[in-house]
Amino acid sequence: MARSTPLVRFDALQYRQNGQEYTVMVGTPEWYAWLNAVSTFAFRSEYGSFTARKDPTLIISAIAQTLGLRESGDRLLLELLKEFLHSKQLLLVLAHCRDALCN
Repeated sequence: MARSTPLVRFDALQYRQNGQEYTVMVGTPEWYAWLNAVSTFAFRSEYGSFTARKDPTLIISAIAQTLGLRESGDRLLLELLKEFLHSKQLLLVLAHCRDALCN
Protein backbone atom coordinates (compact mmCIF):
# COMPACT_ATOMS: atom_id res chain seq x y z
CA MET A 1 0.00 0.00 0.00
CA ALA A 2 1.41 3.40 -0.98
CA ARG A 3 2.04 6.01 1.68
CA SER A 4 -0.43 8.89 1.41
CA THR A 5 1.39 11.31 3.75
CA PRO A 6 4.56 12.80 2.25
CA LEU A 7 7.67 11.74 4.18
CA VAL A 8 10.87 13.63 4.96
CA ARG A 9 13.66 11.24 5.82
CA PHE A 10 17.21 12.49 6.40
CA ASP A 11 17.54 15.31 3.85
CA ALA A 12 15.02 14.20 1.22
CA LEU A 13 11.27 14.52 0.79
CA GLN A 14 9.45 11.58 -0.78
CA TYR A 15 5.87 11.89 -1.97
CA ARG A 16 3.42 10.52 -4.51
CA GLN A 17 1.30 12.68 -6.79
CA ASN A 18 -0.95 11.47 -9.61
CA GLY A 19 0.47 7.97 -9.24
CA GLN A 20 4.07 9.10 -9.67
CA GLU A 21 6.83 9.05 -7.03
CA TYR A 22 8.86 12.23 -6.41
CA THR A 23 11.98 12.97 -4.37
CA VAL A 24 12.97 16.54 -3.49
CA MET A 25 16.05 17.57 -1.53
CA VAL A 26 15.29 19.58 1.62
CA GLY A 27 16.45 23.21 1.43
CA THR A 28 16.16 23.56 -2.34
CA PRO A 29 13.81 26.03 -4.06
CA GLU A 30 11.61 23.04 -5.03
CA TRP A 31 11.40 22.06 -1.33
CA TYR A 32 10.24 25.53 -0.27
CA ALA A 33 7.69 25.70 -3.10
CA TRP A 34 6.32 22.29 -2.12
CA LEU A 35 6.31 23.17 1.59
CA ASN A 36 4.32 26.32 0.90
CA ALA A 37 1.62 24.31 -0.89
CA VAL A 38 1.02 21.36 1.49
CA SER A 39 -0.84 21.06 4.78
CA THR A 40 0.85 18.01 6.32
CA PHE A 41 3.91 15.78 6.10
CA ALA A 42 5.75 13.25 8.24
CA PHE A 43 9.37 13.47 9.36
CA ARG A 44 11.45 10.45 10.39
CA SER A 45 15.05 10.13 11.55
CA GLU A 46 17.13 7.99 13.86
CA TYR A 47 16.33 10.51 16.61
CA GLY A 48 12.53 10.32 16.34
CA SER A 49 9.57 11.28 14.24
CA PHE A 50 6.75 13.77 14.04
CA THR A 51 3.95 14.82 11.75
CA ALA A 52 3.77 18.47 10.77
CA ARG A 53 0.34 20.00 10.23
CA LYS A 54 -0.47 23.53 9.08
CA ASP A 55 -4.23 23.38 9.72
CA PRO A 56 -4.90 24.80 13.21
CA THR A 57 -8.23 22.97 13.43
CA LEU A 58 -6.30 19.67 13.50
CA ILE A 59 -4.17 20.48 16.55
CA ILE A 60 -6.58 19.13 19.20
CA SER A 61 -7.40 15.99 17.20
CA ALA A 62 -3.71 15.33 16.45
CA ILE A 63 -2.76 15.58 20.13
CA ALA A 64 -5.70 13.41 21.19
CA GLN A 65 -4.93 10.80 18.53
CA THR A 66 -1.28 10.64 19.61
CA LEU A 67 -2.40 10.05 23.21
CA GLY A 68 -4.94 7.41 22.13
CA LEU A 69 -8.04 9.46 22.99
CA ARG A 70 -11.30 9.28 21.03
CA GLU A 71 -14.55 11.19 21.32
CA SER A 72 -17.19 9.30 23.26
CA GLY A 73 -20.86 10.15 23.41
CA ASP A 74 -21.53 13.85 23.75
CA ARG A 75 -18.16 14.71 25.31
CA LEU A 76 -16.04 17.02 23.18
CA LEU A 77 -12.53 15.97 22.32
CA LEU A 78 -11.10 19.08 23.96
CA GLU A 79 -12.82 18.22 27.25
CA LEU A 80 -11.51 14.64 27.12
CA LEU A 81 -8.01 15.93 26.40
CA LYS A 82 -8.10 18.42 29.28
CA GLU A 83 -9.33 15.73 31.68
CA PHE A 84 -6.65 13.29 30.51
CA LEU A 85 -3.81 15.81 30.82
CA HIS A 86 -4.97 17.25 34.16
CA SER A 87 -3.67 14.32 36.22
CA LYS A 88 -0.51 13.71 34.19
CA GLN A 89 3.03 14.88 34.74
CA LEU A 90 4.43 15.14 31.24
CA LEU A 91 6.07 17.50 28.82
CA LEU A 92 3.85 18.24 25.83
CA VAL A 93 5.83 20.09 23.17
CA LEU A 94 3.78 22.10 20.68
CA ALA A 95 6.49 23.48 18.44
CA HIS A 96 5.54 26.40 16.21
CA CYS A 97 1.86 26.42 17.23
CA ARG A 98 1.70 30.00 18.48
CA ASP A 99 0.23 31.46 15.29
CA ALA A 100 -2.14 28.57 14.74
CA LEU A 101 -3.48 28.71 18.31
CA CYS A 102 -3.80 32.50 18.40
CA ASN A 103 -5.74 32.91 15.14
